[in-house]
Amino acid sequence: MLESHSAVDSFVGDLMVATQCGASRFFYQAVVLITEHSAEGGAVGYVINHPFDTLSLKELFRER
Repeated sequence: MLESHSAVDSFVGDLMVATQCGASRFFYQAVVLITEHSAEGGAVGYVINHPFDTLSLKELFRER
């Protein structure tokens, strides 16, 4: 069962699973980890189940 979120709730830490999507083939069956979310700023997330050709996860999360 899907949880409902009110306008003040955040989706940070949630996984979004896309099914059939007419907007973009990139998001077809994508699993997105939501890392930022607000009513004012929208949402930011990372697709975690599709390959990314130019950057490895190791490089993405490298400590600086």
